[in-house]
Amino acid sequence: VYSMDQHQNQEELQAVGCRLIANLAKTDERMIPLFQCKPTDRIFKAMDLHLTSERVQRYGCLVLYKLSYHDRIGLLQLVAWSKVLRAIETHECSIELTKIAFESLIRFSDGNREIKTVLVRLDLASHVIQAMDNFAFDKKL
Repeated sequence: VYSMDQHQNQEELQAVGCRLIANLAKTDERMIPLFQCKPTDRIFKAMDLHLTSERVQRYGCLVLYKLSYHDRIGLLQLVAWSKVLRAIETHECSIELTKIAFESLIRFSDGNREIKTVLVRLDLASHVIQAMDNFAFDKKL
């Protein structure tokens, strides 16, 4: 995880780092040492530095989704939704990223009126409709 700080400009390392953190976020016993490393800071930085990388954005959305299950206070969701929405806008042709991003936004907004209000104001519905049109062949989406 610390390698992500040392090699911020290396897209491949950032994508693999995001994927690794997502894999580590699967179990509760790994969360305490993982949170001590401040993974969200690294994920946000990777997503900011590599906007054009579909892999960094996709794995970034995945790790934010998984970390949100361990975010008891809801602070992660208050920031993460904007990163996820930007990933959707930047990579609207990626079905894998779109699926993960939508799942993340569902998770973030579940029971959070403030985030729901923001997403409505930002016209998330138009992104959803566009994705449904773009990927009409995918029944799950």
